Amino acid sequence: IQADIKGQIPVLSLPPVLFLPLIENAIKYSSETENPFIHLVWTFKGNHLIFRIENSYLSEGSRIQGTKIGIDNLCKRLNLSKIEYKLDIDTSIPNTYISQLELWMLPINV
Repeated sequence: IQADIKGQIPVLSLPPVLFLPLIENAIKYSSETENPFIHLVWTFKGNHLIFRIENSYLSEGSRIQGTKIGIDNLCKRLNLSKIEYKLDIDTSIPNTYISQLELWMLPINV
């Protein structure tokens, strides 16, 4: 597991355990690969946050059947919190799953 933080970290108000569904998915799916990896990157730009997580996964032959409940619940929580967001999923690189969550208009605590 590799984690990077880019930019100046402001004191933001975020819903508790916001990133947990994406991190849980990364752990679950990368654990069944021969060479598991997880790379987390948080990029801060004022009240704009980009969270990107890349992980290994088996594009074919996985024993795990995804339900998308964690992702759906994450989006519902963000909708309820009134935080503007965009969630992109990219599987164009073989055996690499990339989730990128962008958050805007985050309340900054002073």
